[in-house]
Amino acid sequence: MNNSRVKLESFNARTGNTDLNASGTINNLIGFLFEDQKLKGNFKVSSDQFDTSDFMSTTTGSKEETITTENKSVATTNNEVIKIPDFLDAQLDFNANRVIYDNITLNDVSGIAMVRDETLFLNDLKTKVFNGTIGLDGTVSTKGTTPKFKMALNMNELDIAQSFQGFEMFQKLVPLINAFKGKLNTDLEIQGDLSNDLTPVLTTIAGDAFAQLLTDDVDTSQNKLLNLLDNKLGFIDVNDLNLRDITTKLKLNNGAVEIAPFDFNIKDIKVVASGKHSLSNSMDYILNLEVPAKYFGKEGASLLSKLESKEIDKITVPVPVKLGGSISSPSVDLNLDLAVKNLTNQIIEIQKQKLKDKGEEAANNAINDILQGNNPLDNIKDVIKGDKGQVKDSTQATSPVSTTTDSLKQNTKDKVKETAGNLIKDLFGRNKKKPVDTTKAK
Repeated sequence: MNNSRVKLESFNARTGNTDLNASGTINNLIGFLFEDQKLKGNFKVSSDQFDTSDFMSTTTGSKEETITTENKSVATTNNEVIKIPDFLDAQLDFNANRVIYDNITLNDVSGIAMVRDETLFLNDLKTKVFNGTIGLDGTVSTKGTTPKFKMALNMNELDIAQSFQGFEMFQKLVPLINAFKGKLNTDLEIQGDLSNDLTPVLTTIAGDAFAQLLTDDVDTSQNKLLNLLDNKLGFIDVNDLNLRDITTKLKLNNGAVEIAPFDFNIKDIKVVASGKHSLSNSMDYILNLEVPAKYFGKEGASLLSKLESKEIDKITVPVPVKLGGSISSPSVDLNLDLAVKNLTNQIIEIQKQKLKDKGEEAANNAINDILQGNNPLDNIKDVIKGDKGQVKDSTQATSPVSTTTDSLKQNTKDKVKETAGNLIKDLFGRNKKKPVDTTKAK
């Protein structure tokens, strides 16, 4: 000891569930003891087990306050508030085999902690948890009436199931993740308020995240939305989700989580997902499915019969799927009208181009076929009649052939649209079965 400076050669202690071994210096012990100064120092601290609750003082408010409104008076009692000691101004180089924070156990923890002005500063903190690793820099402050936090986390290869069970925040940020088995990587920057026991108040959290899923399997029974989606889309199996390497960005603001568009596959069906959900678990998501024509199987044979295999291979039908409701009570709505319109237009455009390439004679033959009632599902012939009308001929205005073809054009197009509609509805209403690849017959 030299004046007010104390060198701590070795300090061993146990309190509550915590054991401590420390060495370092206390710079103003006399001022702290007798002059109400802050306790300053630098320490190296090690522990086999460190329980954070053993080092958080609590302030219990026993004063009853009365709040008067127009209609009634309400008596309130302050809750217990965990406070970081305001008398500390110290730096700790810290390592522990195990740290207990709330209901989470962290292993092999190391880093630098500075306590100053009722604020804990964490620098270069590293730990193993949930079969992965976390790096963290941030602050926790209990100064003022509302505790606050601000943190940047780097999480690598966390086990998805363990993370979902251990982190309440994960359950709110990514509520669908419990159906997946595998690993999670993410960079997360967040800030917000803390409750009196220093747990995050989820509705106040704001920030950004970059997430990567490395999944091995999907269990739809673990999630009501995925189970409903699996039943609603009869022609696919959600268990075939390919989420081996999915990356996306998340934005947290005003109690909502917005997810930037990202894509994945269900076998050879491409899906683009985007939308948002609230931290109270209401959802507003859109899945845009690109369904290959081969999934229409034999039901689509007549509609696709005029196309070559290579043309069929190029056709995909966009099907928007809206996910709404809540995580506990989800809803799935399909926009089949848009799918019908798109499929019809694609086939019309392909046949239109083919007949243009064949020339005027083929166009005339196509018109004659329609006038004779041949191939009523070959909707292209309606378009060709429109192209034929582009030839300037003063007789066309009163020609009975022109009048007839115009009428047939609309009738045939309506038939094609009706056929396409029945095809789409059958596709989404059928029981699960393996699709027949129509390209094999070509």
